[in-house]
Amino acid sequence: MARLPYPDLSRPEIAPIAERIKAERGGKMLNLYHMLLHSPPVADGWRAFLTAIRQQCQLPGRPRELAILRVAVLNGAEYEFNAHASFALKEGVTQAQLDEMRADRTPADFTAADRAVLSLTDAM
Repeated sequence: MARLPYPDLSRPEIAPIAERIKAERGGKMLNLYHMLLHSPPVADGWRAFLTAIRQQCQLPGRPRELAILRVAVLNGAEYEFNAHASFALKEGVTQAQLDEMRADRTPADFTAADRAVLSLTDAM
């Protein structure tokens, strides 16, 4: 449950940004973006930044999702981990590997490339 009420997406200063967010996210308004719309400039900046990271970079999906999951573990961000688990599964990460990562362990069957992604994420 949200601690603040969500802003009205039909407000004139919010509606255009809300429509851009929905267009870039498959017609959905995730709770994160909905809450960020309390500050339309922040929401639009977040949208532009994460769209560039997720959709416009050449990084393949598996290392991207491993890095996101690792950051979620490091920050105790269970919501973020849960939000990205399905993407990681689509990129070939197994449920057993997800469970190991959630428990802050490196799965034994991770490749050298997977381990390098986690090491780089930790270093950054």
